[in-house]
Amino acid sequence: MDAPRWNRLYALFEEACALPEAERFPYLRDACGDDTALFDEAVALVAADTDTHGLLDGGALDAVTGDALALLSDLSLEGTQVGPYHLVRLLGTGGMGDVYLAERAAPDEQAQFEQQVALKLVKPGMDSRQVLRRFQQERQILARLQHPHIARLLDGGVTERGQPYFVMEYVEGVPIDAYCDQHRLTVDERLALFQDACRAVLYAHSQLVVHRDLKPSNILVAENADGQPVVKLLDFGIAKVLTDEDDATALTRTGKAVMTPAYASPEQVRGEPVGTGTDIYSLGVVLYELLAGQRPYALPEHDRLAAAQMLAEQEPEPPSTVVRRATTGGDTTGSQITDARRTQPERLRRRLTGDLDVICLTALRTEPERRYPTVAALLDDVRRHLTGLPVTARRDTAVYRLGKFVQRHRVGVVATVVVGVLFAALASFYTVQLAAERDRAQAEAAKATEIAAFLEGIFEVADPSVAQGDTVTARALLDEGAARIETDLAGEPEVQAQMMTVMGNVYRSLGLYEDAEQLYTDALALRETLFGPRHADVASSLDDLGAMDYARGNYAQGAERYQQALAIKEVLFAPTDAEVLTSLTGVARAMHWLDSLAIAESLYVHVLDQRRAHHAADTLALANALLNVGAINQLQRRFEDAEPYFQEGLALLRAHSDASPLLIAEISNDLGVLLKNLERYDEAEPLYRETLAIRQRILGDTHPRVATSLNNLGAFLRSTEQYEEALDVSLRAVEVYRAALGDDHPEYAIGINNLASSYDRLGDVDQALRFYGESLAVMERALGSEHTTTNALRLNLGSMMLDVERYAEAEDLLRTAYGHLLVSQGPDARYTKLTVKRLHQVYEGWGRPERGADLPPPPAEEA
Repeated sequence: MDAPRWNRLYALFEEACALPEAERFPYLRDACGDDTALFDEAVALVAADTDTHGLLDGGALDAVTGDALALLSDLSLEGTQVGPYHLVRLLGTGGMGDVYLAERAAPDEQAQFEQQVALKLVKPGMDSRQVLRRFQQERQILARLQHPHIARLLDGGVTERGQPYFVMEYVEGVPIDAYCDQHRLTVDERLALFQDACRAVLYAHSQLVVHRDLKPSNILVAENADGQPVVKLLDFGIAKVLTDEDDATALTRTGKAVMTPAYASPEQVRGEPVGTGTDIYSLGVVLYELLAGQRPYALPEHDRLAAAQMLAEQEPEPPSTVVRRATTGGDTTGSQITDARRTQPERLRRRLTGDLDVICLTALRTEPERRYPTVAALLDDVRRHLTGLPVTARRDTAVYRLGKFVQRHRVGVVATVVVGVLFAALASFYTVQLAAERDRAQAEAAKATEIAAFLEGIFEVADPSVAQGDTVTARALLDEGAARIETDLAGEPEVQAQMMTVMGNVYRSLGLYEDAEQLYTDALALRETLFGPRHADVASSLDDLGAMDYARGNYAQGAERYQQALAIKEVLFAPTDAEVLTSLTGVARAMHWLDSLAIAESLYVHVLDQRRAHHAADTLALANALLNVGAINQLQRRFEDAEPYFQEGLALLRAHSDASPLLIAEISNDLGVLLKNLERYDEAEPLYRETLAIRQRILGDTHPRVATSLNNLGAFLRSTEQYEEALDVSLRAVEVYRAALGDDHPEYAIGINNLASSYDRLGDVDQALRFYGESLAVMERALGSEHTTTNALRLNLGSMMLDVERYAEAEDLLRTAYGHLLVSQGPDARYTKLTVKRLHQVYEGWGRPERGADLPPPPAEEA
């Protein structure tokens, strides 16, 4: 397309936009005459300006010829300056805007650039009121989206020529499908990345934003400093804010849908109203492609009517069927599909058959109401599949087929059947419902009376006439209540179980774990006898016992109990119910200690997403979810990723006067540890001191959480070279740990390890070796020889042996640690590399460098 033709096209565009919307199409048809190509191009531009879609990948220039795009590219601003940003190169162009790779100028005013960003600005001449409004809307949408898996808005402004621009995080990544194929990711690994994409979309939906253009090129995968893949969702150029009044109108407008056809939902293709179900459908297409290597449909890209007809008339084949056809007969494409997933054809077919087929097809239902109701439900089914639980999606039922029959023959069926059935159903429902509500109310009243009488009896022991001058402590009242449950509540097993649970909770909060566990066990037995194995109260008791196992260091048993509770709750409650999230959190905590960090992190993040989306008003639960995600990031030394979660949780709690001080202490403790690791000591110390003071004030001096505060404070004091105080604090921590948890608990082992480190810093070699050895022995008993934490302690002892030149013992310890860490963590993990470095130092000091010939070269610096 030459410049005069482009000028003519743009003049038609401006003239049409100046007319009322109903007159634009007839005007262009008359103005273009027989030039159908010019007409198509003009309609595309006008549609881009009419629809409230964004500026990149919105389809505004889909019908414009390659020559026209080439002409537009000649207008590139590469090499120029926009505000404080230097435009490096054009990354992409859309209907009304361009995106450039840019660099922010350094403040020293020299010609240096330090930060790469993606800068988006309106094209010259494309500054109509509608375009500027849409551009501002996209910026507002980005500003409200703050999520680890969504590219962030960084800056914005206006150029000297009056062109608005905004600046986004630059993601140097690869589309998710290409990344998975390039790295030959397995099905499970692909599902893990897909879950992160779902979490980003779920968060956007929780902010009432629908993306509307989900596709692999908008779901990029980059790698962080540790080489781990990180999903980033891009391009909210055609996103919609569901609560915006103007957008509500736009969402119901038909006939001018903006989309990427291959990933668009049927309602988008038909030009019908769209909502969150549109994103669910697009995610289904992406998942289908990640699993099967092909899309569910081969839609015509430039014939929306034909595409709509195909989507209405054809059901997509299951992914396993597509794979079976592609891999039958040695087809090259089939071989590429299986090779890219590191598997064999038959294994891939079996892997997709069943759950994954159902998940994909449910997301791809033609009718939005038959898809997953939310992204959370889709995400939950993927999680359930990965953890071996049954998925909630089901194939079509007889009820559904009957409903479709009624729709096709509405008049005859409704006249003869529906009215009678409806009347009968309503009469039956209300009769049963009213009777049930009456019985439930009577039962609850009886229970309340029994509980009140029981509590009154307990507190009689505090009456002066009964106590006769003796001081009655809370522990005495608790013991009195526990002893009287069986006698005073005989014949009321449901009330007995409830009071056992209440008192078990109090015992647990006091650190009296043995007493608590006995009460929880008795409550579970009563509830199973009363209600059978599949009841909400039974699940609640299993949760209590799981928490008890976690507190006592029995993580495998805790995981099993939480999973049992989860299996019950998932039958009784919706996937987003708070009860389900409670059990999921318990499973995650157990996995955390069982060295299954990837599973733990996935579950923690899922719970946080659900809390944000469905339970944001529950401040304590949301803050706890933020704490867990921060902690799992910190454990993997991703300190900068962890800090925002801790800060948000702490701010959330401090903004509520009724927030739990113990939860504030929990987050303050972890944030203090993080700031110490970042060497921000002035910020860390007040948090350590505050945490210890809160816990001592509320829990007393002998509680395990007080020991944890003392232990962490001791580590901080060593970091700031206050060795004498560190030793004193560490000794107190070990004493409390031993008294509260016994000498086989992992936290006791960690306390001894820190005590050994204090002696080491003070030059007391004998005591340091003694306690490093005892710490390793305790951790082996608690978590086993192969656990990462056990081998971290083995590394400490081996390093100490190296320092005192006991090379043979050092070699034995470090070789054992290296073997376990290589399997569990991989060659590039921090502890693995540090162990290699220590082994090389052993052989160098020993004068036997040849003994390390089988090892990788020593890393230049400790990780």
